[in-house]
Amino acid sequence: MWGLPSSFLFRTVKSLSSSFSIAALSLRGPRRDRPSLRKTLPRWRKASYLVLLARGRANKGGKRGMLATGRRRAVAGGVVLLLILAALLYFFLTRGGSAAPTAPAHLQVYVGTVQVAPTSGNFSTATNGATLNEGDTVKTLAQSKAAINYSDGSLTRLDSDTRVQLKVIDHPGVSYNTQLAQTTGKSWNRVKALVGGSTFKTDGPNSSTAEARGTDYLFWILPDGTIKVDDFGGSVDFTFAGKTVHLTAGQFSQSAPGGPTTPAPIPAADLKDPFVLFNQAANANPGADQTAIGPDQFLSTGQSSSNQDGYLADGNSDLAFTLNWPGSTFGMTLVGPDGTEYPEQASSTPPYTLVANHALAGRWKYRIHDQISGDKEPWEMVIGHLTPSTGTPQVIFPPSPKKCEYTVLAGETEKHPYQAFSYSGKVSFSATTDLPSKILPDYATLKDNKDGTAEVTFAPPIGVHPSADIKVTVNGTLGGGTASSDCIEHVVAGTASSLGGSVTSGGSGVSGVTLVLTLPDASTTSSVTDSGGNYLFTGLGAGDYTDSLVVPNGYLATGPTSQTETLDGATAGTPLNFALNRFAVAVTSLPNGSVGDPFCSTLSLTGGVAPIAWSVSGGALPAGTSFDGYGHCSGTPVAAGTYNFTLTATDANGHRASQGYTVQILPAPDITVPGGLAISPLDTLRPWDTGFTNPQALAATGGIPPYSWSVAAGSLPNGMSVDPVSGTFSGAPSARQGTYSATIQLTDSVGAKAFRNVIFRIARAPSFQTSLQGNTVRGQPFSQALWFDGGVGPYTVTTSGLAPGLQATTSIEPGEGGPQPVVTVTGTPTTDGTYTPVFTVSDSVGGSVTWSGILLVYFPALSISVPAFPALAVGTPVTLQPTAAGGLGPKAWSASLPTGLSINAQSGQITGSPTQADCFQNMWVQVSDNSTSVYVPIALDVVPAGGAIMFCSTSGSLPSGDISLPYSQQVRAIGGAAPLQYSLSGQVPAGLAVSATDGTLSDAGFQTGQGSTWNFNVNATDGGNNPATKAVSLFVHTPPTLTGGPGPIPLAAGATGTSYQANLAWTSAGTPAAPITPVLESGALPDGLYLYDCSNGTPCLFGTPSVAGSFTFTLDVTDAFGAKLLVPVAYSLLITDTPMTFSDPGPNLPPSMVGDSRYGTGFFVSGGSQPFTWAQNGLPPGLSANFNGSDATISGTPTAAGTYTTTYRVTDSTGATASMAYTIVIDPTLSITTPALPSGDVNVNYSQPITATGGSGGYSF
Repeated sequence: MWGLPSSFLFRTVKSLSSSFSIAALSLRGPRRDRPSLRKTLPRWRKASYLVLLARGRANKGGKRGMLATGRRRAVAGGVVLLLILAALLYFFLTRGGSAAPTAPAHLQVYVGTVQVAPTSGNFSTATNGATLNEGDTVKTLAQSKAAINYSDGSLTRLDSDTRVQLKVIDHPGVSYNTQLAQTTGKSWNRVKALVGGSTFKTDGPNSSTAEARGTDYLFWILPDGTIKVDDFGGSVDFTFAGKTVHLTAGQFSQSAPGGPTTPAPIPAADLKDPFVLFNQAANANPGADQTAIGPDQFLSTGQSSSNQDGYLADGNSDLAFTLNWPGSTFGMTLVGPDGTEYPEQASSTPPYTLVANHALAGRWKYRIHDQISGDKEPWEMVIGHLTPSTGTPQVIFPPSPKKCEYTVLAGETEKHPYQAFSYSGKVSFSATTDLPSKILPDYATLKDNKDGTAEVTFAPPIGVHPSADIKVTVNGTLGGGTASSDCIEHVVAGTASSLGGSVTSGGSGVSGVTLVLTLPDASTTSSVTDSGGNYLFTGLGAGDYTDSLVVPNGYLATGPTSQTETLDGATAGTPLNFALNRFAVAVTSLPNGSVGDPFCSTLSLTGGVAPIAWSVSGGALPAGTSFDGYGHCSGTPVAAGTYNFTLTATDANGHRASQGYTVQILPAPDITVPGGLAISPLDTLRPWDTGFTNPQALAATGGIPPYSWSVAAGSLPNGMSVDPVSGTFSGAPSARQGTYSATIQLTDSVGAKAFRNVIFRIARAPSFQTSLQGNTVRGQPFSQALWFDGGVGPYTVTTSGLAPGLQATTSIEPGEGGPQPVVTVTGTPTTDGTYTPVFTVSDSVGGSVTWSGILLVYFPALSISVPAFPALAVGTPVTLQPTAAGGLGPKAWSASLPTGLSINAQSGQITGSPTQADCFQNMWVQVSDNSTSVYVPIALDVVPAGGAIMFCSTSGSLPSGDISLPYSQQVRAIGGAAPLQYSLSGQVPAGLAVSATDGTLSDAGFQTGQGSTWNFNVNATDGGNNPATKAVSLFVHTPPTLTGGPGPIPLAAGATGTSYQANLAWTSAGTPAAPITPVLESGALPDGLYLYDCSNGTPCLFGTPSVAGSFTFTLDVTDAFGAKLLVPVAYSLLITDTPMTFSDPGPNLPPSMVGDSRYGTGFFVSGGSQPFTWAQNGLPPGLSANFNGSDATISGTPTAAGTYTTTYRVTDSTGATASMAYTIVIDPTLSITTPALPSGDVNVNYSQPITATGGSGGYSF
């Protein structure tokens, strides 16, 4: 075998048919070296091949190069010989041997269902790309279209409801013979240019034939048998009935009884068919369908065609571009008349149609791009206009290659282009957002370039606040058609702001202090003060920031420790400063003393957290003096000298402050204080509770009174003072818990002084730390504790308002501040109700606190539960235990049970053996406690012994029925072997049936004429076919029939406000079964009148009418069986008005006096018909009238004396009126006119008149 070109491989392909197994030798290589010859042989046959490689298209010299590949390159002379040998070999293999095998065709399904049947076979659904062999028949169904692709590049398109058989497919490789047999429908045939010896023809009914002599023709069999042939290119011979016509491009022929018609222009109707294709005319008229056939070129992967002239659109239609090809993926680009290139649309499954909605008027072009074919492929374009669109133009945004999301920083500018297409013209743009305003923010703009493009610009200023994620929707619009494209713009606020300040103590900066800044997003950052106490945060955006101070050890904040500032992201914020007090001893020196004089000084601190503990941490105090843990000194020096010592204070957080002192004690002077002035007592004062008074006094001894008291050093606790005369400390301290001290000075009348350092202990105010929680149940144990805190013991507890059965006890337990009282409430409440317990705790120094609350004592409702009874039978023992819950006290049980069963009154257990068979429906079990009883109704079936059957009811009379009304009644049996089956026998009313499973008799409504007593049997048969029968009787009631006259029956007239009663009688055939229920069928009764059964079967009208008028209404009644009268009765009633009268006949209303605000009177109107309208005139000044329905009231404060006539007029709803005039007398204000009385003498008679004016006279003093 000769050598193969480099990169070529052998490949075996599938057999083409079951009758001829072949092996295919495929020589595959790069496209540029692909062999131009391929031969398929039987498996047993050997062959040698000469492979000719074509170098592609002609070279620059116009000659196509060839290369023969063997073991070595042949010389130029040998090339000619090889070409001759190749031609001979090719002729021998293709023409000289036996007939070449038939080449198959392939099916291309455009849309819908297509079926294929082999020779003498049945039709089955075919798939796209299926192989078609000679003899196969292809059939398209309704709404389906397909194509047959032949190996020479020809094809046959099949319209809906078309059937074609492939009679001959002889395509050996040189000449191509195709013959079709078409029996129905329409086919369009695109025939490749015929070479010598080739044929392509279609056989139709009645020996008709169309044979191509050019390229394209349509073969159409109409439903009536008419055959049409249209020629769209080259020439076609059409034979029918022995006559032949020769058609050329643009002509058509139609079969006739005598043969084909004379060639004529193709009718417009054919031009609109989707399968009609004809060559593009360079100057085609707008509106005419056209076809643009791909140029005679092949596209490889990645190649594109040049722009092709497509279609001259008229501007009033939709333009459809349909791309057909053998199976590769192509892209299609449209070029509008204005030069706009629309985005490439990628096709997938052929054919692919792109519709230019509302296509712009002018010449359209298109360009084809081979995307992934892998082989050189031909292509074809079909262009046609559609019916002028009644919709709106289509607007298209190209798909975004990535997620449309951008970020812009404050102070920067971000621009984003947009482009939208419409086949109708240039698109205009607008923009919306998801902001509340729906529009772009102030710093964003949309620029419409008026050429189908737009640009959105975001330029947020430095101070923009806050950051935001804005959804921007750009809308494209043209002629009512719209589309939109969404993008997210992340606007990041500026970060040019800063925030700083200082931390100082005593006017100096404190270094190393930490500040924590909380950002708007809740994250935090920190800064530390420098040596000057300053700090600074930078790079901050807009928003609210919280600056928090971390108080360092040894300091106490003297102001807020947290401050908030709003920044704009562009400028520095207002400085935030913080102040601290250092924990230090404020007194830096102590005064000198002398032997024998009391020596004391009160020390104070800055900073620190109470309580404070003092100690002597170095040196020694003057002999005879001492220093306690509260920072107070006491005692009298006994030895002169210089003393050095250090005092240290420790706060609650363990911080320490120390101060050193030097004190000089001088020798005792030779001067003695006259009288030995001193302050007593020397023991410590009792503590105070915060917020409570506890007066305590110091006493003076010696000296010369009077004395005066004052604070010489230190200060009293806040809220307290010392009386300068008595020396009593009073007031309710507001200071926090702790120990305080002050030096008290006593001065006598000659100026002598005495001093005393007084210690004040302040305890926490007493308070309750817990409370009684929730409710409790009567009769259940209860225990809860109230914890108390604060105050100074011992304590006293008082209690009131507890529920009966509960007691309160007090115990002393360890607490946070020492022993504390605990009030414990225990016991078992005996009486339910709502109680308000009150607890008061008083301590030893005057403090107290009270707690009160609500305690609900209730008891759970008594309930009972009875388990399901087992199957009961006569003589069978039963044991069952009901249970009870809730209630109060012991339980007592009782029951109503079948004979032979009993219940234990204490335990509630049911025992015994039933002695009587029956269906017991009204049994019950009851339990009772000290206050109530509850019961549960039960129904029990006790079946007979021995499996007998019995009916539950011993009575044979069934509840009565009524004509036309539904009926239902159960007749039940028990016993026997399950299941029981029911049936009826005897004289049964037509329509009455029985349920075979539960014995329920039912009838949808007894028929007219069935009113009577019916006697029949109800039968029950058990599973063992044992019967039981019960004889029953059923009375069917017939309702009465009205026999009165046709007109309304007049009733006696009535009057408004007057009691009224009338019997509503009628004549009827039959009497309703009492009692009856009157029913108002139509009309309305006068307000105030009602219907009722007044005489055991006779309806009555009763009441007091409140509205006058003429009334007509229709009445029916429902009797005891639920039946109504067959004809309702109509009545008429006249209600007249009662004349209106005033309740106060006059003529005078109560008098009054000027300035008397107590005036009030009223009257009302009876009779008439509401609503009423009132009119009034002439009331005294200061009085007013108010009206409410029939009532009138007068009230107010008269302001002018006189006699007044006031009139009233009332009109009712019928226009009737009534009037009344009243007189009201208003007297002047009552006053005493006598001036001041003259003086009198003791034991001398005195008389002096006193006069008065105003009022109504007849004064009494």
